[in-house]
Order: sequence, then structure tokens, then C-alpha cells
Amino acid sequence: MMKKDKVFIIAELGINHNGNLNLAKKMINSAKKAGADAVKFQIFKTENVVTKDAKLCDYQKKDKLKKDNSLFKLLKKLELNYSSFRILANHCRKKKIEFMCTADESEGLNEIKKMIKKVKIGSAELNDLYFLEKIAKLNKLTFLSTGLSDINQVKKSRNHLIKSGLSKDKIFVLHCTSAYPAPDTDLNLNVLKSYFKLFGKNIGYSDHNSSIISSVIAVSLGAKVIEKHFTLDKKLIGPDHKSSLNPNEFKHMVRNIRKCEVMLGSSKKMITKSEIKNIKKIKKGIYAKKNIFKGEKFSEKNICIKRPYNGTRIENFNKIIGNKSLKCYQIDDGIFE
Repeated sequence: MMKKDKVFIIAELGINHNGNLNLAKKMINSAKKAGADAVKFQIFKTENVVTKDAKLCDYQKKDKLKKDNSLFKLLKKLELNYSSFRILANHCRKKKIEFMCTADESEGLNEIKKMIKKVKIGSAELNDLYFLEKIAKLNKLTFLSTGLSDINQVKKSRNHLIKSGLSKDKIFVLHCTSAYPAPDTDLNLNVLKSYFKLFGKNIGYSDHNSSIISSVIAVSLGAKVIEKHFTLDKKLIGPDHKSSLNPNEFKHMVRNIRKCEVMLGSSKKMITKSEIKNIKKIKKGIYAKKNIFKGEKFSEKNICIKRPYNGTRIENFNKIIGNKSLKCYQIDDGIFE
């Protein structure tokens, strides 16, 4: 399970390993150093997830790996075999970082279900109710990514997981904009407020924006899970590298998220430890504005409010006005009556 009140940060390695097992291991090592809690890959057999005549998205067409407009050929070059994922899971255990994987279909899910503690459902599978039933049967902590969908579809899919036997406490709904990179104008991070009202604290953000600040803002809005694409080098050949963070950027993001958590602190309004020592110096008391004789009535002409705090509650100022002084006071004497 996740540590209570600590944001769970996932380095989405996805297909940025470019089908190279050694590169995948290097990415795991680097993500660990950058402060990620987990790394996440995508497991698939290309022939199980796309047809041979499937076309590339616009952002994929810009990549040097593609030789034509075939999504099938592109993904085939970026595919790792099942045994590679077992090697990567073992490598993660050695490096003490959690191994995660998004399965795009049932065969891949069966391969990884014993290797993972948490399940990620990609946005493309959100409305695959048959697949969601298989996910629910695993009874694992489940992250439901919600790109490409409206709120009605999100609620329907979440409810289907619950009807299929998965406790709502094990479902985290992740806001997502499925564009690569996702433009600032389409992030709509305020959706997290809506998710919080609808689904409670189990919300997160799968971030495809190219900046660092978007995930930090998401945390300030209540996200308890952050997923961000990670690469060793944005100049590497492959469709997702340009919209990913490099190790230094990711490390900077993690630091800012952790700082954001500290700054958010408690929802209980109280006097903090750092404020206590300043109370006497910053708060105010009631003082004699000029010399006051015993029996003289207090008025705005002879008493005032100023620093430092002297133990007299300034909210009693109006109650004191009109009362007769019980003793003599000199200028700047504290009024204690």
C-alpha cells in the first residue's frame, strides 16, 4: 500500500526504453536516483493491441523511428518480450523501487499480475468493461486513468470496477489529458476538485504536460498519485521522449512535490510552533496613550492599541472605554483592568 498522506510518484518509463532491455535498466536506476517511488512500463504484444493497418497519431509521425504511417511497425520496434519484464521486475527489487506495468490486454495482464502490487488502467482501456472485470478480480490497488473520456464515462467505469468486486477504497481515479505533450490550455486541473467531491481523497494525476509545475499544482489540488513520463534523454529516438522529463527535471519535480506536501501541512487552523515565539512581539496590547489619573474614564484619547502584546486582550478595548481607571498610569503603561 501507499504511505499515508504521502504522494505516490510514478516515473512512467512506458516505451521509452525503445525495446532495449539494458536501456530500461538504466532508466530504472536513474528514476530511483531522481526520487520516484515506482517505475511503470507498458506490456503488450503489438498484434494483440493494434491492427496492421492502424495509423500513427500526429505526434508519432514526427518520430524518426517510423518509416511509414504504420502504428503496428512502430510499436513492434518498441516491444519487449515477457521474459524481459520478469528481469526488470527483479532489477526493481534490487534497486528498491516498485515495479509497475500497464497491461493493454488480457494476455499481458496475466503475465504481470504476480509481479505487481498495483494495477494501472490506461485511458484507452477505460471503457473496456470486460477488461475492467479482469482487473477487479485481481483485488489490487488500482489506478484508473481518465483521458479521452467525459465525467459520465469515468463514473460508469469506476462503478463497474466496484460492481465487479473491487472495493472503492482500492480505486484511485487519475485525471489525464491524452495529448503528447498536453497543452496548458487543455490540462483543466480543476477537474481534480470535481473528482475530490465525487470520489473523495483517492484521486491522482497522470501528467502528459512537458512542464514540472503541472504536477505540483495537481498535488496542491489534492492529487495523491502523480504519474509523469521519464526519459534519459529527450533527444532519443522514440515517440514519447520529447514529452517526457529528463532525470534532472524529474528530480526537480519530485523535490517540489515534496516541498508542496510540507507546505500544505494540516487542514486544522492553529497557532504553529514557529509563531509561538512571535506572539508577544507581533500581537498587540492596550496601553496608556498619555498619563491617566485614578478614577479618570478611559477613552480613545487616553488609551490605544500597540505592540508588543502585554497579556491584555485587545478585543476588550470597547469594553474598557467608559470605565473608570482603578489606578494611575503613565504613557505606554499596559492597561490591565
